[in-house]
Order: sequence, then C-alpha cells, then structure tokens
Amino acid sequence: MNLVGNEFVTIPGTRKMKYLEENFEAGKIHLSPEEVSEIRKIIDSIEIVGDRYNEHGMKFCQTKNSF
Repeated sequence: MNLVGNEFVTIPGTRKMKYLEENFEAGKIHLSPEEVSEIRKIIDSIEIVGDRYNEHGMKFCQTKNSF
C-alpha cells in the first residue's frame, strides 16, 4: 500500500513484535484504482481545521517557514 505518489503510505508504529508483523503485512495490501479514488474522495471531503498541536507544541515543529 505504499502509494507515495498518491500520498498513501504505511507508517508502522508499535512496541510489540506481534503488531510490527501485522503492520508489515498491511504494507502488502494492493488497492485498485477505484479503491484509491474512493479513499481520495473521502479524504478530500474532510475539512481540516486548526493545528496538530497547541501553540507551545507548534514551536517545536519544523515547517517550511522555519528554515
């Protein structure tokens, strides 16, 4: 499912081997163009509001403007 060109990337994060193995297997999923289109429509329909972190947390984030 590593469709970097379409911005879908598996990002495993875990502390247990069991879940790491599950995450690895999820990377083998192949989506059809129709499935990718359906997911893209859903993502594009969502309005994103606000920052990811509060004001204090944002000071520690690297952004395009921080360089």
